Amino acid sequence: MGIDFPFTHKKTSVVVAMHSPLSILNAWKHKKISVQLLTGESTPSPVVNIIVNDVAYCPDGTHIRVYFADKNFIGIPVSAKFTCYNHMIQAKDIDAEIMYLLKQGVDLRDENTNTVHNRQGDANL
Repeated sequence: MGIDFPFTHKKTSVVVAMHSPLSILNAWKHKKISVQLLTGESTPSPVVNIIVNDVAYCPDGTHIRVYFADKNFIGIPVSAKFTCYNHMIQAKDIDAEIMYLLKQGVDLRDENTNTVHNRQGDANL
């Protein structure tokens, strides 16, 4: 599993501490997050807003499960390449050609395009 931890060079704050994606997601329990899956398709999937109920590894340890709405969950492969920011996680599953975007506390949707934006405000992830 590849994990990137970008930092800012500002004197006032660090973007993210050195934590695993699971520990960051655990900190998001009972909070609203926005989720979007991006594939090679020209139209991105819709953004879904959920409240995180729990976060755990699946029984065989191959996925991180983000539970919401009772027993529903999103499974992200632990083999994905994770990039973690303070309030955003990007997980790129190379095998399935899927990018998982999870952002805590902010709706990822752009009112006009329903596309997701990265830290710099670009929609081209």
